[in-house]
Amino acid sequence: MGEVSRAAVAEAVAERDALEVARALQDAGVAAHPVSDAGDVAGDEHLWARGFFGLLSGREDMRPHGGPAFGGGADIRMTPGHRPGEDNRAVLRDIAGLSDAEIDAAEAVGVIGGGPSSTERPRATAAEYAVRIERGELSRVDDAFDGWTHAR
Repeated sequence: MGEVSRAAVAEAVAERDALEVARALQDAGVAAHPVSDAGDVAGDEHLWARGFFGLLSGREDMRPHGGPAFGGGADIRMTPGHRPGEDNRAVLRDIAGLSDAEIDAAEAVGVIGGGPSSTERPRATAAEYAVRIERGELSRVDDAFDGWTHAR
C-alpha cells in the first residue's frame, strides 16, 4: 500500500464531521477520536452514561466531577473536597497543639484564613478571554456557562 500525503487526508475529511471521521477510522481498526477540550468532555453524553462523571452536592451548587482515577461508575461515592482553610482549626489544634485562643488570635491578624471561595472569583472580561484565545490558552468561551451547574 502506498503512502498517503497529509494533503490527501485533509482533502478527504475537509467536509466531514469530526465524529463521522472518527467512527469511520474506528470501523477500520484505527484508534481515533476528535480532539476535545474540557467543554467537549464535560458535555459528552457517553461519559455521563458510563459514570465517568457524577454530581457533587452539599455546597451551594452542584458540580460535575470525574470519579476516582477518571471514572469509577455509579458505584463510587463521590464527595466534595475540602475548601481552602476548612481544616485549619483541626490541624492547628490536633496536630500543631495550638489552643483555640491561639488559633483565634492567628485568624484575627490574618496569619491563617480560608482562602477565596469559588463564588468570589470575578469572571474574566471579553477582552481578557480574547487574549487567552489568541495565545492558545483557550479554544473558545461558552457564554452560557453559569458556574458549574449541570442540569441532568
